[in-house]
Amino acid sequence: MEGSAMTLYEFRCALRDVRNNCKQMRTVLGSLKDARNDELSTVFSGAIDYSVDKVQHQTDPDASTINAIVRANKKEESLLEKYKKLESENEPYEKLIYSASGIGSEVVRLYVLEGMKWDEVADRIQLTVRYCHILWNRTTIELWEKYENNHK
Repeated sequence: MEGSAMTLYEFRCALRDVRNNCKQMRTVLGSLKDARNDELSTVFSGAIDYSVDKVQHQTDPDASTINAIVRANKKEESLLEKYKKLESENEPYEKLIYSASGIGSEVVRLYVLEGMKWDEVADRIQLTVRYCHILWNRTTIELWEKYENNHK
């Protein structure tokens, strides 16, 4: 939203979008980890099963393997593109969050970037959930003001 002022509400919505993006990024990383194995597991070994009534011509196992590798490469490429897109959308907000200091910035970091639930955030920093919400409100106001000053 460069060029126009962002309201505090819009800024907080943007932080929630970053939180969702981070969740998607973790999912993409998991999918990326499994992409090659998933495709290669579909490759038929080429062995003929003589236990069936009608033995049919089997496909070339080398071609199946090559095709599975090509599919895996395409899937990995697509996942990497998605990851990079999400990462670039998050970048200005991540920099802003990491540039802040204090326990409030830790609350925002854990909630937004780590995707923790409020009770997990409170347990991690050993404060009440209610106080974490107070810190969230204060810190997001400070971050929003900093964001607005940087985008004037």
